[in-house]
This record gives sequence, C-alpha cells and structure tokens, in this order.
Amino acid sequence: MKRPLLTILYFSLLLIIVCTRTANAQTSYTWNGSVSTDWNTPANWTPNGVPGAVDNVTIVTAGNSCLMPASVGISNFKLTSGTLDMGGFTLTIGGSTATFTTGTVQNGTVTIPAASSTTFGNGPIVMNCIVTINSSAVTIRNTTFQKALTLTKTGPSNDASSGNNIFNGVTTMTNAGDGYLLLGNNNPDQFNAAATFNNSGNSNLYVAYNSSNNVFGGVTTFNNTPASNTAIYVGQNSAGTVFNGNIVVSSTSGAGIIFGGNASATTTLAATRTITIGAGGFSSGSLNLRQFTQTGPTAQSLSLTGGGAVTLGPSSSFDGDVTVVSPTILLNGTVFNGVTNFTKTGSTGDWSSGGNVFNGVSTFTNNGSSYFLLGNVNPDIWNKDVTFSDNGSERLLPCWGSTGNQFNGNIYVNTSGSATGVQFCGGNTTATATLAATKTIQAGTGGLTAGYLYLKQFTQLGSAPVNLVGSGTSSLILGPGSSFGGSFTATAPDIWAQGATYNSPAAFSKTGGSSNHNNQYQNIFNSTCTIDQQSNTGYFMLGYNSNDQFNDNIIVTASGKGGIYLGWLGGTGTPTLAAGKTILVGSSGFSAGFLYLNTFTQLGSAPMNLNFTGASTYLAIARASVIGGDMTTNTPDVYFNGATFNGQVNATKTGAGNDYGGGGNTFQGSAAFTNTGTGSLFFGNGNPDVFNGDAAFTSNGAGSYISAGFNSAGNAFNGNIIVSSSGTSAGIYFGQNTGSAATLAAGKTISVGAGGFSSGQLAAAAVHPAG
Repeated sequence: MKRPLLTILYFSLLLIIVCTRTANAQTSYTWNGSVSTDWNTPANWTPNGVPGAVDNVTIVTAGNSCLMPASVGISNFKLTSGTLDMGGFTLTIGGSTATFTTGTVQNGTVTIPAASSTTFGNGPIVMNCIVTINSSAVTIRNTTFQKALTLTKTGPSNDASSGNNIFNGVTTMTNAGDGYLLLGNNNPDQFNAAATFNNSGNSNLYVAYNSSNNVFGGVTTFNNTPASNTAIYVGQNSAGTVFNGNIVVSSTSGAGIIFGGNASATTTLAATRTITIGAGGFSSGSLNLRQFTQTGPTAQSLSLTGGGAVTLGPSSSFDGDVTVVSPTILLNGTVFNGVTNFTKTGSTGDWSSGGNVFNGVSTFTNNGSSYFLLGNVNPDIWNKDVTFSDNGSERLLPCWGSTGNQFNGNIYVNTSGSATGVQFCGGNTTATATLAATKTIQAGTGGLTAGYLYLKQFTQLGSAPVNLVGSGTSSLILGPGSSFGGSFTATAPDIWAQGATYNSPAAFSKTGGSSNHNNQYQNIFNSTCTIDQQSNTGYFMLGYNSNDQFNDNIIVTASGKGGIYLGWLGGTGTPTLAAGKTILVGSSGFSAGFLYLNTFTQLGSAPMNLNFTGASTYLAIARASVIGGDMTTNTPDVYFNGATFNGQVNATKTGAGNDYGGGGNTFQGSAAFTNTGTGSLFFGNGNPDVFNGDAAFTSNGAGSYISAGFNSAGNAFNGNIIVSSSGTSAGIYFGQNTGSAATLAAGKTISVGAGGFSSGQLAAAAVHPAG
C-alpha cells in the first residue's frame, strides 16, 4: 500500500515542476536598443534574450530603433513609443492582446489572427505597413494607416472607437461579432483610398458615428449580411460627412444600410460620383438616404429586390437624374433637381410622408401588389410634368393626406392590368392638390385601361382644357371637393361625377361599365354640361341626393340604353337648372335609353325642346320636378310622374310601348298631348293630374289610345278639353278604371279639335262638370 502512494506523490510533484517551468517560459521583453537595431541581439532586450513565439513584446523609444531581420511570431504586443521596423517581413501577434499607444510600425505586415483585444490610441500612431486584425474587441483612435488594413471584430463587446484616424490604404472592416463596432465617435475619420465595411454578425456597424467632417476619398462599399436584424449606420449623428468617391451598397439580410440620423447629420456625395447597388444585391432591409446631398448632374440608379426598401429624406437632395426600382419606396422630404423615375415592385404598402420637390420631369409607377402612397403628412411639389402609372394590383396614391400639394407641370396618368387605380388626396377631407394655370391632366401613352382615376379635392387653376379618356374597364371619379377651370371632357366606361365645380364647359361620355351616380356630393356647372350616354349596361346620374346646380344649358345625347338621370327616384337631391337655361338634345341625337328628371327644377321660362328617336327611348318627368318654360317633346315613350309645368306643354308619343304616367302633375299653362305610336299613353295612373289651362288630347296611332285620369280620382281640368282622334286610333278615354274621376271646371267645355274625331271611342263619362 505504501508504494502506490509514493508513486502518486512523485508524479504530482513532477507535474508541478513541469507546469512551473512552462509558466516561466513566457517572458515579457521590452526593447532597449542598447547595442544595435537588431531584433535578434539579446542585449537589445530587457531582460536579456530574444523574444519567441510565446513571449510578450513591448516597443519603446530607445537609442536604436528595433529592426526585424526576418518574420517573427510573438504572443502579446505593446507599442508605447518609438519605432518598429519590420524590414519587409511579417510580425504575427498570436496572443490575446495587441496595444498600440504611440509610435510607428513600418515596412512589413502586422498580422493579429485571434486576439481578445486590439487597441489603437492615445496616439499619434503611424502604421506604415499592411495590417490584418482578427480580434474579439477592437478600438481605433489617433492612428494613421498608410497601407492596407483588414480588420475583423468577432466578439460580444460593444466597441466604440473615438476616431481621428487616417486610412491611406485600402481598408476593409468587418463586424462579425455579437456586439457593435462603432467608428468616428467624437472625432472624424478620413479614408483616402477604397474602403469596405461588412456587417456579418449579430449587431450593428456604425461608421462616422458622431463627429464632424468625416471624409471618404475612394470607392466606399457597405455590405450588410448579418445573422440578426441589424444594420450599417453611416453618419448617424455626424455633420459634414463627405464621399469623394463612389458609394456601393448591398444588403442580403438584416435591417439594411442607413445614412444620416439626427437633425444635425449631413452627408454629401461629390459631383461625378454615384451610389449604386453592389454585386450582392439589396434584397433585405432599407437603404435610407437621410440628410443626404448628391451634387452635380451625374445620374443615380438604384435597383432593389426581395424585401429591399429605399427611403429618401428627410432633408436630402439630388442634382442628377434618379432612377429607383424597389419593392418599397418612401419619399420623405427630398429635393430632386433632375429627372426622376420611381417604380414600386413589392407587396407591402408604402407610406411616404411627403415634403418632396421635383424640379425635373418625374415618373411614378406601381408594379406591386400593394399601394404606393405619397404626401401622407407634408405636401409634395412637382415643378415639371409628372406621370403616374398603376400597373400592379393595388393603388398609386399621390397627395394622400396633406394640404397644399402643387402640380406646376402637366399630369399624365396610366392604368393597366389588374390595377386598382390612381387616387389624388384620398386620405382625408383636408388633403388638397392644385394644378397650375395653363397645365392639364390627361391619360399618358399607356392609357387608362383598368382601375380608376380618382380626382378628389383636386383644383385646376386657369382655363387649359382637360380631356380624360378611359377604355377597357377603367373609371373616372371626379370629386368630391374638386374644381376645374378649363373645359372638361371625360370619356370612360364608368364616370362618377361626385362633387366638383366646372367653370368651363363639361362633357361626360359614358361608354360602358356599370351604373354611375354622384354619391350625394354636389356638382356645380358654371357652363354647359353635356352628357353622352353610350352605355347599354349602366345609367349615368347627376343630382343623386345632392343639390346639383346647372348654371348653363344641359345637352343630352344617347346611343346606349343605360339611361340618364337628373335626380334620383328616391332621396333628397334637388338638382336645379338656372333661369334662362334649358335642356336640349345634342347633334348626335337621343336614340336609346331614357332621360329621367326627378326633383329637378328649371328656373325661369326658357323653352325646352326634346326630340328622341329609336324604338323605346323615353322621357320621364317625376317626383316634384318643375319645368319653368314651355316644353316640347317628341319621344317614343313619355311618362308624366308628378311634376309641375309652368309653361305650355306639347308632348308627342311615337313609340310602341304603353306609357303609364303615374300622375300627380300640375300643368299651369295649356297642354297638348299627341299619340302617334302603336302603344297607348296613360295619365293619372295612381295620382290625379291638374290641368290649369286648356288640355288637348290627339290620338293618331294605330290601335292605340290616350287615357287621362286612368286610375285616379280627383283629376281636375280647369281649362277646356279638346279631343281629336283619327286614322286607326282606338280613341280617347277619361277615367278608364272604376273609381277614377275628373272634374271639368265651371264654364269650361270638352270639344273636338280641328283634327276631328274620326276613329275610336271618346269615353268621357268620368268627367264631371263643376257648377
């Protein structure tokens, strides 16, 4: 039992001795240069000896500067003063710390492959050599790197470098760690050659963070490929950051690359230089150019994919042409002095805050599957022509929520495919857009073929003509709160005239689509209003639950059977035609559909002459409408459904349909009704009519007749009744149904007119003389 115990004690003692000798094998050497410049002379070091791979080295100022005769590997390193000349060889610092406080390292290569901490400062420090660093923690200040620098941070600590560095060689900095790497904190850095900044870890990389007048002299590349949702921030709190070379950006993961930040930060891209997307692409995160100024006329082009986004502004400006293609585009306060072209391709909605000025021709295109919104908070100003094209499956929304948007050039609009459309000022009731005098809005070269053009709270100054033409499945929505100074022509399958003022002639040609009305918003027409109904699939209506005002003539034409309403069958709208104005049929005629007047008032006494053609085209006057002047109509069908006629009426029916007028009419002047059609003409079907002047009924149609007071009691004839029937007419009837009745005023008669009564029956038993 004693021998094993002695054996254990022996080997334990031996292990202690070995460990002690190993620990003592690492020596910390300080250069004294007492003999020569030679690294390999033991007397030049304190303690006497030559540093080896496991030893620590400190370089200080001495009688002779240190010169390496060959490549050397050591453990930890300190430069506190003096100069280390590597003689063209490589110094490999393999330990955990590398500290450069003051002094110079020159003529060779410094390699730090796996340090825990690498520090440059207080300075001044001159690294006149190639430097490669791979370190858990890194800080740099007051250092000049004359040649290439490759630096990789790998650790979890947050490392803030206080700047005042000069990089004269090609520089590559990478944050591959879990903590941030921050440069230019309090003092600026200067990069005089190409510089590349890579963010590949789990934290952020800050460049030119909080200092004035950082300078980048060569091509500067930013690559963001982190494992987390982190970003590269450039000049976040720094004024006067200048890029005198091109900028190249790429981001394939994380939150992107952000220039600028707080209100005092500014970044300038020098004349003739560009910012472009690198070979790796920009498919993740945002490229933010805030407080960013591009000088000179050099064109800029940015094309992002995937989940990439571009944000321009606030307080940015571009002198050159700008082209952006991106899934997301946010324009938040930028001045564009050149031609601009923005194309959205993504699936998320983009809310631009506005405050932009476009001094060159501009184009906005939505090819994405969500909306592209402009001017949400602050108004935008377009000083040249602008084109809005919606080719995706959602909307393009200029002037969304802001007051005072200005268009000082022409506006061109295109819609196609599955587009929802282009809408101005759609966000609230206070947003406004103004189109300058002499300028117009019209369809662009691509046309309006799908979706809508929605002009809400939109004002056109001056008198330039506006001609909007839509086709396919497109629609025009005009108002509410809009105003047009020039002559206005709208042609489209669907036209929703829902609340605008037209100060010059307005013409609406409906070519298809569904039924359209003004959605209770008042229209005011200060010049002629022309309605051309070409649709067979939907009506066109004005005065739907609104008091539309017509201050000049109304001109109607129709070749489609969809019909025209002035006022609705129900509701509260009371459209009004000004005194001295009338409704008339345009030169292309009224050959299909109908004209329906509901709660419609014609002021004054201007005569109205309506001549319709076609097989079943009809005129209906209803719901307490008032016709102030003489009315002459010649229509296949006509319905008198509760109106007041203050002038003379001369109405001729020519069609084959039976027309059942609902009654409730008052004819203040003489009235003459002629039926030449093969269908019968009925009055008072449900409500009695009142005739305060002479009433003449003439039936000349084949097999048809006229029936007054058809199905109502209380019909009143306060003037004479004149009847005529000829040809193969079935005659004239009064009070045809049981219970129907009419009263002929005292002193008035019923008589046969000049045309005679040679055909059919006169049934007047229901007419009771008064007195």
